[in-house]
Amino acid sequence: KSAIPTPVFLAHGLFDPVLVLALGESSRQVLEDNGCDVSWHTYPMPHTVTPEEVRDLSAWLNSRIWPDDN
Repeated sequence: KSAIPTPVFLAHGLFDPVLVLALGESSRQVLEDNGCDVSWHTYPMPHTVTPEEVRDLSAWLNSRIWPDDN
């Protein structure tokens, strides 16, 4: 059984004390094993959001919403 072929942006903090990196990596593997197109990113941060992550997510979304503009 495969997942709906939807791209997934998945990001995780390298120093996350709430959800350890291994959980993010496991999530990525499960998604990939089920046919998802995963764009995996790690950031040197704890359990938070950084400007770099927001920029990467924005670029990722823009490339899918307006693919001819990239």
